[in-house]
Amino acid sequence: MKKSTILVILLMTAFWALGSAQTSAQTTLYPHNTDGSINYVNSAIKSDTTDAGIRKDSIFVFLRDSTYYFNGTLSNTGYSLTLKASDGAGRKPILRNVFTGVDDYYIMLQAGNNVYISNLYIDGEGPNPETGEWDATDIMDGALLQAATSGVEFFIDSSVVVNSAQVIVKTSSGARVVKLTNSVFANSGQLSADNIGNGRFIDVRNHATDTIIVKNCTIISGYDNVLRHYNANATSTSAEVQDIEFDHNTIYNYAGANGLFQLGNIVKSFKFTNNLLVDALSLGWDTTDALRYQEYVGLFDTTATGKYVMHLIEHVVYSAETPTFEVSNNVVAYDTAVTNFWKAYGVATPPYVDDVIAANATGSGTTFTTVDPFAFKKVPNAMTNVLYSYKANGYGYTVGTDTLDIDRRNVDFWLDSLDCSYTTANKAFVGTDKLPVGSTVWNSKITAVSDKSVKPTTFALNNNYPNPFNPSTVISFNLPVKSNVTLKVFNILGQEVYSAVKDFSAGSQSFNFNAKGLGSGIYIYTVKAAGVDGKNFSATKKMTLLK
Repeated sequence: MKKSTILVILLMTAFWALGSAQTSAQTTLYPHNTDGSINYVNSAIKSDTTDAGIRKDSIFVFLRDSTYYFNGTLSNTGYSLTLKASDGAGRKPILRNVFTGVDDYYIMLQAGNNVYISNLYIDGEGPNPETGEWDATDIMDGALLQAATSGVEFFIDSSVVVNSAQVIVKTSSGARVVKLTNSVFANSGQLSADNIGNGRFIDVRNHATDTIIVKNCTIISGYDNVLRHYNANATSTSAEVQDIEFDHNTIYNYAGANGLFQLGNIVKSFKFTNNLLVDALSLGWDTTDALRYQEYVGLFDTTATGKYVMHLIEHVVYSAETPTFEVSNNVVAYDTAVTNFWKAYGVATPPYVDDVIAANATGSGTTFTTVDPFAFKKVPNAMTNVLYSYKANGYGYTVGTDTLDIDRRNVDFWLDSLDCSYTTANKAFVGTDKLPVGSTVWNSKITAVSDKSVKPTTFALNNNYPNPFNPSTVISFNLPVKSNVTLKVFNILGQEVYSAVKDFSAGSQSFNFNAKGLGSGIYIYTVKAAGVDGKNFSATKKMTLLK
């Protein structure tokens, strides 16, 4: 039997195995009913039952290039729920909260069971029905997406989630695992409705949680914490988290009113690696700000003169637990507009981590490196207008008006224009895995950096990263000698969909593979290398494209 025939049989076997694992029925939702009325998502899913009241299915597919609306909260009590985009090309489906004029905006999703979200645009504050634009006087709900039942899995992948008054992702009853990957989360906080002390990315301080994983995400614009875990009213066990991992994330434009990362009782491990923080904790370390300062008194480190320190990452120590800390290859930068604000008000630069984390952190590379300002390709404006207003109003949490706000941007920006890529020759931007720090979906480039101190001694093909991916991924490999390398990518039927050939020097090398124009599914990639020493290498792995 020919090798090509064997490859096709193996690929088809993998395809059939995948299909058999996804045997649940699924329903395609349409934006409008047959009479032209809006088919509200929360009502449509709630009513999707048989005459006997039994749920028909729990996988709901949204059409690309379409906009859907919520006019109430979606809850999945007693069944798992999958919300995903249809296969193929096209813009992510848009799911928007609609202003009711009665109760303002609702929380969009309260997970009463497992929830899996992929390839969607979720907007907690949709357009005003009359103006079609965002209106600061319309009040958003405090939370946008909530894991509301103990023991649930809450996954979001390859999505864009924007606009919440207080917190974007919240656990309120002890989730088993919260896993957020390859996604953009933006705009937490609403000054016209609340104060600068609200506006968090993740809040897990109310109940015990098993695992929190945030990988390859872009987290933009919030007034308060990126992660709020410590709870002054909690016991050492009521809000414990077993493991927390933040890896390869880009964090931009967070004021940090109550701190940036405030960790409570971690039982096993905290991993913070390969992250890029720009204008994060932009309010700085300010001992004259009584409202912010009270968050630190009696909990964290002090200086020699007894002043409590506002670090980027704080950890409240519980004597019963001895977690491990891996903190390495993270980069910090502040725009000159932010540092000028600090100078104007005598605010200090926040140190990186508290003494306990610094003394116990492990991992290769530098814990943090602060670099000079640099440019992302296209991001919203920094919130220096909010920072100056906060100070001008006497350090009061309530600083907002209907016009003072985050630079929110519209759906076109978030889906088509946002680009956090960068180009630099600074070696500090090289992560532990030799990829650029921050979210790798942006295809940032490190130029003129070569680490020849350690060379691979054998050929090796690594797993692509990220995986699943949309639409780009990095395929890396090790070369002990200079080699001519061929990359081929095949679809599940064994058909070649991509090929590239290039000469590489010895070391850790990679191809950037862009799957734009290809459909979702499993793909096989093969790397063949012909070394100048006459030795050859070939290896094959699989990857998953989710659009």
